[in-house]
Amino acid sequence: MHILLKVNLFQEKKFQKSLTFTMNSFRSPQIPDGVVKLITCNLLSGQYNWGYSRALEDGFYDIGCGNYLPCAQTVMQCLVDLSGGDQLAALNEYTTYCNAYSGKNISLESALKQLVNGTQYLISNPSSNATNYAPLAFSMKNLEENYNFFHFIFMNFYWAFDCSMLINLTVLAVIILLAIEQKFQFPWLRKIRSRFTSTISNTHHTETKIGGWYVTILPTIGETYILLFLLVICVLSSVVYYPLYESNTGEGKIAFLAKCIANRTGGIAFGLLPLTVLLAGRNNMICWLTGMPYCSMIFYHKWAARLMTLYGSVHGVLWIGYLVWNQRGEFMNYSKDTILILWGFLICIISVILIIKSVYMWKSRHYELFLSLHIILAAVFFYGCYKHSEELGWLGWINLSVALWFMDRILRLFKIFKFGGLKLAYCKVLDPDNEIFQITIPNAGSMKFFPGCYAFLYVLNTKLFWHSHPFSLMKQGDKIIIVIKAKTGMTKELYNKLPKDGTNYPIRVCLEGPYGHNAPVDCYDHALLITSGTAIAGPISYLQRMQKIDDCHFIWIISNERFLDHMRYALEPLMVDNRCSLDIYITRPLGLDISWVPKSTRIHIGRPNIDDVVHEDLSCWKNSAVVSCALPLIDDHVRNSVAREMSLGTVDFYDELQVW
Repeated sequence: MHILLKVNLFQEKKFQKSLTFTMNSFRSPQIPDGVVKLITCNLLSGQYNWGYSRALEDGFYDIGCGNYLPCAQTVMQCLVDLSGGDQLAALNEYTTYCNAYSGKNISLESALKQLVNGTQYLISNPSSNATNYAPLAFSMKNLEENYNFFHFIFMNFYWAFDCSMLINLTVLAVIILLAIEQKFQFPWLRKIRSRFTSTISNTHHTETKIGGWYVTILPTIGETYILLFLLVICVLSSVVYYPLYESNTGEGKIAFLAKCIANRTGGIAFGLLPLTVLLAGRNNMICWLTGMPYCSMIFYHKWAARLMTLYGSVHGVLWIGYLVWNQRGEFMNYSKDTILILWGFLICIISVILIIKSVYMWKSRHYELFLSLHIILAAVFFYGCYKHSEELGWLGWINLSVALWFMDRILRLFKIFKFGGLKLAYCKVLDPDNEIFQITIPNAGSMKFFPGCYAFLYVLNTKLFWHSHPFSLMKQGDKIIIVIKAKTGMTKELYNKLPKDGTNYPIRVCLEGPYGHNAPVDCYDHALLITSGTAIAGPISYLQRMQKIDDCHFIWIISNERFLDHMRYALEPLMVDNRCSLDIYITRPLGLDISWVPKSTRIHIGRPNIDDVVHEDLSCWKNSAVVSCALPLIDDHVRNSVAREMSLGTVDFYDELQVW
């Protein structure tokens, strides 16, 4: 039974060596049909008692491949029957695989003589209790049932590639459709965009509490529909076409179904690896083709990882459950010496840990710790995947995933070096009450700046200097300016070092970027830009670069006048542009002097009514772009207000806020 267990695990060493030519492929090697027949016939003959005592050195194939002639003749006749009576083809398979797996040197001529001799003594309908000294003949129904049992179990390893390709090609089709739809403005398409842009329950970037304790961020309706469609494809690919068979080895239809599902889900789990890595990368073509923000990529990355973990866990649980049921006495000893099981168990545990620690409510509060653990565990996970599957196939998926990971890192380094590597920058506090400070980088290098772009900032003066955080960029001359609200981690550590009197504090920084999309606001007749607090960088950059647009409306929501004074250098040139109307809402005024603000700029005390502002603004224009980069609650409100207007005219929404 221990040898039978090895065959069930696809672990016959000589068989593995014969398949090494496919080990770097994306598909698990297909077992030759002759091998499936030989396994079937050996297992069927092994259910009967023979007048032969097995030696300790006998392998799974030895008794049926010549060690005991009546058993060998039984296997030969079984192969002939499974081959439709073609003796030459059957014996050719018998000698080829018996010689390969049992170390024998059986010639075709001698095998034919043994078969012809054995046909004179064949016993039909043998007794399961008697000791047999003559070859046995099995019914075709019995043979076909057992052959199909093993054929479909092994084929589900092979079909896992087709299922993986179906999932990945579906993702590719969705990407192409999303890229194409941006080019058209049909009325029915605008209605779909309006629906897809909306939030599920009025929140998208805003934290949502579920069940009174679980904090998360919810996807948009569009992201939800796309995810549900992909989930349906994933489920269908893993549940269709499982014809039920049973074997004379004592394994019924439940064991058959468990093995088939385990084999297929294991292959699908590896097929999801490249997609999981690609979606997590900062430099992926999906963002560029579809216009989706990076936070959407992270949303889909999480779900790809969850699906991969689910499939891998189903694969592992079903196989371990089967082994415990079938070999509970030998399982522990066997598993200790089997790399396949040890690494498989480890990568299942690691993948579950990666999923659990990546939940928003933990990651958002311990980002630096999350990132360090994520990289370390991911590296161990990939090595474990390689060790688990190096004798089964599917290494192509792992190699592609690792290549995508390294490519993303190389492009990150390229962007850092293009910016100029490590540079001197200056920090100063703008608003100590709200812990707002600014980083000014004097020389932007050759980094290609565009409105709405963001970059990942590395600060040498912090403990975890190799960690980076994304910030929107603003350009003034050859300077890059980053305005930051101190929160936790790196930003809080850096803020605590700064003098609170506004004195410049020198630091060393690297910028990796730019990332993001340049919303084509110049292609519209009108633009509405809404921002709040320190998120002003993107909208200001758009206003500075607008040349062809006829009219624009800029709304800025801030807590007090102090920050308004600090941004005077960026706002004053805009206040004299007749094409741009400015509305500034101060929610908690300090009574500071802002007489420098021209009368054409409207100052409001309190918060704006977003629904009214959006409706009144967009109702005057038929072709408008709305750019929003504000606090999550405000940004979500703008999103839903604009979504209601999108079906009424050519209105497009560009969300510059990134939360993941």
